Amino acid sequence: MSKKILWAANSYWNSPFQVGANNLAREFLRDGWSILFLSDPISPFHLLRSGEKSDVYDRFETWKKGGESDHGGQLIYYSPIALFPPYDKPLLRNSAILENWFRWTVPNIETKVHDLGFSKVDILIVDSVSQHFWIDRIESERTIFRVTDNFAAFDKTSSVAVQKEREVLARVDHVIYTSRNLELHVRENGAKQATYIPNGVNLEKLQQREMKCPDEYTHIPEPRVLYVGAIEKWFDLALMKHIAMQLPDVSFVIIGPERISLKSIESLPNIYILGKRDSSEIGRYMHHAKVGIIPFDASNEVVDSIHPLKLYEYLACGLSVVTVDWPELAEIDVPFYRTKTRDEFLNALKIALQEPPPRINLKQFSWHARYKKIINILNGETAREHVATTHIQFVSI
Repeated sequence: MSKKILWAANSYWNSPFQVGANNLAREFLRDGWSILFLSDPISPFHLLRSGEKSDVYDRFETWKKGGESDHGGQLIYYSPIALFPPYDKPLLRNSAILENWFRWTVPNIETKVHDLGFSKVDILIVDSVSQHFWIDRIESERTIFRVTDNFAAFDKTSSVAVQKEREVLARVDHVIYTSRNLELHVRENGAKQATYIPNGVNLEKLQQREMKCPDEYTHIPEPRVLYVGAIEKWFDLALMKHIAMQLPDVSFVIIGPERISLKSIESLPNIYILGKRDSSEIGRYMHHAKVGIIPFDASNEVVDSIHPLKLYEYLACGLSVVTVDWPELAEIDVPFYRTKTRDEFLNALKIALQEPPPRINLKQFSWHARYKKIINILNGETAREHVATTHIQFVSI
């Protein structure tokens, strides 16, 4: 009988953005584990929020089907519906909701998990504070909490959720954190054991031999500069406008769900806003671009704790990379451009547009390499971490 994992995730399985939970779960599946992958709940309240709602509709479809399976039945994924979900809105931001929302799911999520055969598992992996209750509601031999962001810095995070995160950090057997900036927070809040395991890259998916040029690119002239990712409040619209206006002969392609207004840039003739695309298609858009960019506002406190998965993905597809600078990037030992001002970003982009595609061995950054570190944890190994000397390109004006 295969070993079982209940993965309480803050993402959903068929999301257009395949984050760490999705990629690491695939590594476990390849190793023969069975997984129940549970997303955070959805509710009628989610339909009232502003911005892109496609994720809600996707998860609603999974709920309506009673869950879906993949990998020959080895994986089951499900999105619960809760009448009162934990959320930083009036009436929903209190501890009573956070502690009890799972009791008001339709059908009852505990019963659902029991019926699916996951009320007793080998590992419980919690990515989401909202699903903290599984620590007490199922039997598990090991509990792991993955800390992937500066949780308290997000608008939707309530004060009671911040306090609950601290409690979870102290309760689980092992904490995995994805950014060096999170280490102090993890250890100060009583983690028994903690390991830095940053994001990685799916080389198998992104380095396929045949990557057909997307039809949309027929009407988007080269050279193409690409951003792929969620368009959140830390996406620097002023920087995007600056570089697009200074480089009118360059096409700037933006792919991802819009969670902020893009009115300030959408009228520029060389900016192409394509919206959400399926994760299986993203590689094609990357392979037929020239440069990948990360135009974040580094003053936003969320950014400090981001270990950018998209940077590896750009490099895997042969793109040069230009990004704003923040401390976590010093952990990534590959050549790319880190810039501190808009003009530095612009100058780096000009250079990147002229240089040949980078050829970099990314195996040490693969999700498989990250997965092996987790297996070492499960096997009780505490191998010494190796922090390589970085070779990062800086641009000055």
